[in-house]
Amino acid sequence: MKISLKMCLILIVILLTIEAVNSSSLDIRDSEGKPLKNAIQGETLEIKILQYSNPVSGVDVFFILNNGTPIHTRTDDSGETVFKPILSGTLRITAIKGENTSSIVLPVVTPEPADRDTVTGSRGGGGGGVILSFPTPAPSPTSQPVKVTVPSPAPMETPETFEPTPVIYTPAPAEKEEIMVEKTPEASQTVRTEIIITIAVVIASIAVILYAALRK
Repeated sequence: MKISLKMCLILIVILLTIEAVNSSSLDIRDSEGKPLKNAIQGETLEIKILQYSNPVSGVDVFFILNNGTPIHTRTDDSGETVFKPILSGTLRITAIKGENTSSIVLPVVTPEPADRDTVTGSRGGGGGGVILSFPTPAPSPTSQPVKVTVPSPAPMETPETFEPTPVIYTPAPAEKEEIMVEKTPEASQTVRTEIIITIAVVIASIAVILYAALRK
């Protein structure tokens, strides 16, 4: 049985179509399911592997930065994995699940300084570009000199010196108590009697002494 040239061409087209379907059954997207356009140096790139619009877990993903050593990861239950490119250049992402394989190449752009608002990058092989917005930091307030008024300390009061005045205590003169002895007539009479008796005793004593002297 001879196969015509037309039949050979049809078989080749069918085989290529089947291979293309198998190879495109894995789709590499961002975490929101949108097409990837580029990666940013120093920032984490989140990707999701889809198969017929459904996330696929356990997919082996290889990241090759600037044709360097492949970095292997595997998708989680949500079909997601991450990679952080540390250099700018090109990033090749290859996803393998059984016989299904898919691969894309992304440019890795360097973020502009903070004073630039946008960075424009293009996808490898495509003419479209994407604008990445970076917030412009708010200008720092200009420092103004602040005048601080420090209250002057209150003058200290000098304590007054008091010289104690000596207190001279002069005792009040003692009151002389006058004892008034009222002489009564009976007292005067008694005094006279005592004087007379005393004189008489003295005279008697002298007389006895004289008498004794004369006897000798």
